[in-house]
Amino acid sequence: MDVTPSAIAVDAGGSSTRAVVVSRDGNCGAVIRGGPGNPVADPDRAAATIAQVCAAASGASTQRPHLVVATVAGILSRDFPQLPPALAHQGLPSRVVMVSDLLGAYFSGTTAPEGSVLIVGTGAVAARVTGGRLSAVRDGLGWLLGDDGSGFWIGHQVARAVAADLDGRGPATTLTSRVLAGLDDVVRRSGLRTPDLAALLTWSQTRPPVELARFAVMAAGEAERDPVAASICGRAAEYALATLASLPGTEEGPVVMGGSVLGEGSPVGRQVYACLGARARRVSDGVAGAAMLAIRELGGSTDDASLARVVQALRG
Repeated sequence: MDVTPSAIAVDAGGSSTRAVVVSRDGNCGAVIRGGPGNPVADPDRAAATIAQVCAAASGASTQRPHLVVATVAGILSRDFPQLPPALAHQGLPSRVVMVSDLLGAYFSGTTAPEGSVLIVGTGAVAARVTGGRLSAVRDGLGWLLGDDGSGFWIGHQVARAVAADLDGRGPATTLTSRVLAGLDDVVRRSGLRTPDLAALLTWSQTRPPVELARFAVMAAGEAERDPVAASICGRAAEYALATLASLPGTEEGPVVMGGSVLGEGSPVGRQVYACLGARARRVSDGVAGAAMLAIRELGGSTDDASLARVVQALRG
């Protein structure tokens, strides 16, 4: 058994959980993946998932972890007391450091102690990092109160544009055929409304609102040839940049970008990236940042060379 000081670094998000054992000098084990770890909806289930993934990561390593460092979605406005006992149940270290997944994303892209992070996926949130810690947060308020420019927001705008097209109130759009083809097996009935509009109405009233986010990828796919889709993506980029600009001091330091809406293949991501220029850093997840935070807790070096070594090891 390797006795080098080490920790389990875990990034627990809304769609998946990733964990890796990392030593103080930056050596990483295998990345283990599991299901969602966001505790907002079901904290007990999230804690059990995170603990199981951490246990698998520990089991795959020759090192004996001294602590667990977890970057967790959804803990900005709530505690997560279910996690430590779930980890203990798996025989894992009792010392647990929990921080927001925003820090995990930020330190996956930079080692700068001052900067900003912008995450736009199903939701949308921006945060300022000062002295290596979160100092301000904007949006991330959920689809009822915010998440402007998010995947949900884009999907909602797509559905509204298609409804306006079918209702004769808005311009024709190629989004209409794509959305109608994706309505599963909704029965189309005739009446005062056209069968297609009635089908969209039925679908929207019988599905959870978050399912509107599935239409976001359609806007991205049609943006280059459809003015309606291009307008939706353009407004989403403007919202993302406005949320970022509302942070104090955000004009200084790097900006780490994450989330599917800001990916390389996304028209929203391309617009935001172009506006930020050399300050922008793209990341795909927060596990490298979780590892860097774990190295910091262990007293190791967290300079640029360390981040590069961790990123390379995780890709390996």
